[in-house]
Amino acid sequence: MKKKIVFLFILTCVVILSSCKDPAINVVVDEPEKTDKPDKNDERDKTDEPGKTDNPDEQIPDNLIVSNPVVICLDNRAVVQWKYEDETKYLKHYSLVLKEGSSQIETKNTNQTFFVFENIDNNKEYVVEISAVNTEGKSTVFETAVIEPEKSEYKSLTDNINRYKQDYDSLETIFSIDEEGIIIKSVTEIKKQCHNLRTISETSKQLSNDMYREAYASGGDLGKRFEIVAREFLRVFNGLSEGLDEFETRIDTMSTYSATKALKLVQLNSDIERLTELQNEIESLEIESLYDISTISKSFIKCNTIKNKIESELLDLKDYTQLNNYISSQWDIITLLNNVSDQIKIIAFNATLEAQTYGSSADGYKNKTKTIKGYCDEIIEITKTMKAELTKIQNSINE
Repeated sequence: MKKKIVFLFILTCVVILSSCKDPAINVVVDEPEKTDKPDKNDERDKTDEPGKTDNPDEQIPDNLIVSNPVVICLDNRAVVQWKYEDETKYLKHYSLVLKEGSSQIETKNTNQTFFVFENIDNNKEYVVEISAVNTEGKSTVFETAVIEPEKSEYKSLTDNINRYKQDYDSLETIFSIDEEGIIIKSVTEIKKQCHNLRTISETSKQLSNDMYREAYASGGDLGKRFEIVAREFLRVFNGLSEGLDEFETRIDTMSTYSATKALKLVQLNSDIERLTELQNEIESLEIESLYDISTISKSFIKCNTIKNKIESELLDLKDYTQLNNYISSQWDIITLLNNVSDQIKIIAFNATLEAQTYGSSADGYKNKTKTIKGYCDEIIEITKTMKAELTKIQNSINE
C-alpha cells in the first residue's frame, strides 16, 4: 500500500513540473542543411597523391611503367625526362640510378617526371635506369636513358658556334672594309700602281706627240722616219691607256663586290652573336619545372632556325666563283701590259738604230726615244706589283 502511495506522489510531481515549464527557454539547434555540392577543400582527386589508394585491400601492381625517356645535355648537366603510364595512386616515387659503365655513380628519388644530374663529365657517357616504385616500395622494371654529352644537341651547337666564329674571322680578313682587309688593301695598292702606270702612259704620249710634231715640221727623210716612230709609240700607249681603263673598271667592280660581302658579314656577325646569346640563356636557366624544360626545347628550336640562316649566309659568303672570275680576267690585262713594255723596247731599239744613221741631226729624236724606253722597266715593276696583289687575293680565298 505504501509503495503505491509513493508512486502516485512521484507521478503527480512530474506532471506539475511539466505544466510549469517555460517554453521560451527551449533551445533549438538547427542541423546544417544538407547539400550535394562538395566542399572546395575536398575537390581534389586523391588518386593524384602518390601512395594513396581508395581501397586498402586493392591489389597494387609490382610493375609500374615509365616510358619515352628523353635526355637534354647541357654543359656539365643532363636533364632526364620521362612519362609514367600507370595510375598515380599506386606510385610512391621514381628511382633513378646513374651508371658509368658497370659502376653505379649515384641513386636519386623524385616525385617529378624529370631529374637534373649535375657535375656530368662532358667527355664521358652515362646510363640512367629509371623505375617507378609502388606504394609497397617495389620496383621490378626500369627504362634506360643514355647520357652522351659528346653527341648532344648542345655540344653540336657549341661546336657550330665555334666554327661560325672561325669562319667569320677568316672572311673578315678577306672582306673587311678597314685597312686590314686583304681585298681592300690589295685593291688600294693596285689602284696606286694603275695611277703610276697612267702617269707613264700620259707622259710617253706627250713625248710621242712632241716627236711627231717635230718630225712633221722638219720634213725630209729623217722627219718622215720619225713620224712613223712617233705614230708607233702613240699606238702602243693608246692601247696601254685602253687596257688601264678596262683594268680599273674591273678593279672597281671587285671593290663593289667586296663591299657587298662586307655588309653580309655584318649580318652574319649579328646572327652569330644572337645564337651565342641563346646558348648562354639555355645554359644559365635554372631547371625547376617541366615548363623550364619546355623553354629549353623551344630555345633549341630557335637556335636551329638561326643556325640554318647562318649556314646559308656562309654558303653565299664562301662562294668565290665571281671573285675568281674577276681575278682571272685581270691576268689577261696584266699580260697585255707586259706586252706593251716589250713593244716599246722593240720600237725604241729600231728608232735608235734609225737615228744613228743620221748622226747628230737625230739627237733630239734619240733623247725622246731613250726617255720613253726608260719607262719600260717601270712598267714591268708596276705589273709585277699588280700581279702580286691579285695573287694575294686569290690565295686568301683558296686556302
